[in-house]
Amino acid sequence: MTISFDCPGCGRICGFADQHAGRTARCTRCQQRFVIPAVDGCKAEKVNLTPDAVVPGFFRAALVRTWTAFFHRESSTAVVFLVALVTFRFFLANIDLSAVMPGFALIVPIGWIVIILTWGCQIGYYMETIANTLAGWDEYLLPDVGSGFEFLGGVIQSLYLYIVALILMELPFLMLVNWMQSNQIGSPWMWHALTLGGFGLFPIALLILTGGPEIYCIFRPDYIVLPIVRAAGPYAVVVGMFVLAGWVEIASAQYHAVKDQPISIVILHWAGNVLAALLGLAAMRMVGLFGRHYRCKFPW
Repeated sequence: MTISFDCPGCGRICGFADQHAGRTARCTRCQQRFVIPAVDGCKAEKVNLTPDAVVPGFFRAALVRTWTAFFHRESSTAVVFLVALVTFRFFLANIDLSAVMPGFALIVPIGWIVIILTWGCQIGYYMETIANTLAGWDEYLLPDVGSGFEFLGGVIQSLYLYIVALILMELPFLMLVNWMQSNQIGSPWMWHALTLGGFGLFPIALLILTGGPEIYCIFRPDYIVLPIVRAAGPYAVVVGMFVLAGWVEIASAQYHAVKDQPISIVILHWAGNVLAALLGLAAMRMVGLFGRHYRCKFPW
């Protein structure tokens, strides 16, 4: 049975299975948090998720429950969805069906379309996972991708925010490295290390975009630095998962690069892509857990 009610923030009709009654959730349109009512049509109560102290149990939740959550019944559909996205991209990411016809060229860049759509859906799912974890969900829920223009808008918005967050975090380090190279300061290994420095700030940037008060708060240095300083150990765990997921993603090739290899190599790279996506999903859940357990450390 589905419980339907109006979002207390924007009035959009929301629906959840009745077994989720009493749990905290959020509206995918306005990001308002609320308690799911027990009766269909009842008013949902707004909630403030800012605790007065650190919520204990982060390391167990991040290092144990992040993995057991994959085996929850509610997570199975979402995991299948993610594996299907990765598989679709693995085989079709570089296909180009463009052809020259009499009098005109038929441009059909299937590969680029697949890359944009699948990465947009995947990144949108990642960011929704952060928000769902912040709201108290312990399962990997199937993302609300919408339809038509809502779907395309969600894809574009997710890619845009993800790329902007990465660029903003990396830009100061790139500028510093450029200045050091111009003045012959430091060594190549130092320059390479600083170039990667922005990736260490990337998780907190995603947390601000999904759980912060306003998107523009990503431009505030105190919002970026203070949570990391105040909870350095837990944040290092989150960054470590990001590094692991990124390393597996880089090490795994797409089908076009290994199609002439033995089938065992093809399967190995497909499995690597799937593993990278699942590790990325786990990393996003850890970002949400960091926000859930250490929200009192944030300046917003």
